[in-house]
Amino acid sequence: MMERGKDPNLEIIYQDEVHFQVTTSVTRKWAPIGKQPKIKSKPGKSNISYSGYLSPRTGRLVVTEVNWFNFETVIGSIRDYIKEIDDSFERHLLILDNAPWHRKAARLIRESDEYQDIRDVLEIEFLPPYSPDLNPIERVWRIT
Repeated sequence: MMERGKDPNLEIIYQDEVHFQVTTSVTRKWAPIGKQPKIKSKPGKSNISYSGYLSPRTGRLVVTEVNWFNFETVIGSIRDYIKEIDDSFERHLLILDNAPWHRKAARLIRESDEYQDIRDVLEIEFLPPYSPDLNPIERVWRIT
């Protein structure tokens, strides 16, 4: 893959999903002495999920909101990403981690005529197992 990374006609894109949790946490609040402050907050937790695509070469980040992570949402987000693809590259290589929904989506994309539109635009490969540190989009999620 090192030789591929030097190919000026190849864009390597890393994909990953993330759940962000929104929770209320109050550590300090100004209030008059002797009065209990009232803090309005939403009870419980809420989640928001995203699928992101990062090109380290260009620094381009494309993010789509998804309801949940399964092979259908992966395929849908890949199709959404293809609409935003950088045409200055001749070829595109999508790097996925080894989540079960990624494996199933890749298998379907490779085997089914229904997904020829995706195969025409990009090739799919996987990171080695248990190596999230090799996926640069993980740093984006951590910072976010």
